[in-house]
Amino acid sequence: MDLPQKLIKYSNLFFGATTSLAAIGQLSYVFQQFGLFLLGLYALALTIPIIWLEFRVPPKLYKYASTYFSFLGRAIIYLLLSAMTMYGSLFNKLNAVLLMLTGLVYLFLHASSIIDEPENFKGQNASIALNDDIDDEEDII
Repeated sequence: MDLPQKLIKYSNLFFGATTSLAAIGQLSYVFQQFGLFLLGLYALALTIPIIWLEFRVPPKLYKYASTYFSFLGRAIIYLLLSAMTMYGSLFNKLNAVLLMLTGLVYLFLHASSIIDEPENFKGQNASIALNDDIDDEEDII
C-alpha cells in the first residue's frame, strides 16, 4: 500500500472517529434543541460506515450505499456531515471546518486522476446494475 492510499485510510479513520465524537456530543441537546439532537443521530448513522469500511467491506453495502465507494460520494457525505455537526462546542466547529476541507479535497481527487481509488472503494462485486438479482440460468422468451 503506497503513501496516498495510507493517507486516505488514516484520514477516513480520523474523521470517522472525530465526527462520531462530535455527533455523540451533539446528542446532549435532546431536551434543549431537538433538531440538533436529530442531526447528531443522523450524523452518527452516516459516520459509522466510514469507519467500518476501512476494516471490512460488507457485500450488500456496495449495492445499497454506493456513495461510500467513490471520491465524489465521500465528498458529498463529508460536506453533509460538516453541515450537520457544526453546532455546539469549539471541537464541533473545528471538526466541521476540517471535514469540509477534506470533502473539497475529495471533490478534487474525483475530478482529477492523480491517485487511484483505494481498494475498499472497489466493492466485492463491482456491478450495480438494475437486474443483478436475476439469475442468468433462466431463459425468458
